[in-house]
Amino acid sequence: MSAVSPRVAAMLKMFEPTTLPIAMSVEPFRTAPTETATSGALVPMLALGLPSGAVPARLYEVAPHFTQTGFGAMYAGGISMHKPRHDALAPEVRAALKVASDEYASAYSKEQFVRAVAAADTIRASKGTVVAMSDGERARLARAIENPTRAWIDSATRAGFPAREVLKAYMDGVRREGGRFARDWDRE
Repeated sequence: MSAVSPRVAAMLKMFEPTTLPIAMSVEPFRTAPTETATSGALVPMLALGLPSGAVPARLYEVAPHFTQTGFGAMYAGGISMHKPRHDALAPEVRAALKVASDEYASAYSKEQFVRAVAAADTIRASKGTVVAMSDGERARLARAIENPTRAWIDSATRAGFPAREVLKAYMDGVRREGGRFARDWDRE
């Protein structure tokens, strides 16, 4: 790594188990390729799409070739309420909030999919490429890399958060909805 600039080193560090892409800004991806021979990006997508920051950050202008790994990506969006306040509401209000939150979740998921498709279309329209990794290559890559959740679990647990339980709940929820993972990160 000493032969690359500090910015490139920071970008490459995300592939180490001590850093997760989810905690990293898109900016190093945009600026680092202009300093190196990099011509593409590996993006962790569950379906068709790219991280929500890739197109607004115009990452495709400096790295036009994207490979969708199919490892999954989280989109944060939701409605929350302090539990004691929620529990103090009338049952019919709690029921109405449940209906509204279910409708929001459905609409939000659909909107994320639409945006992901639009992002891929934008990249292709800009003469970029978007290629989905084959199942065999995805499995091979999943076996080859160190479990990226370990460092996050260690860090979050030290901070007092139930990281292992959060990861398990997330992955179990995806499994219940029919999602499949290239590797059972939560069971290692």
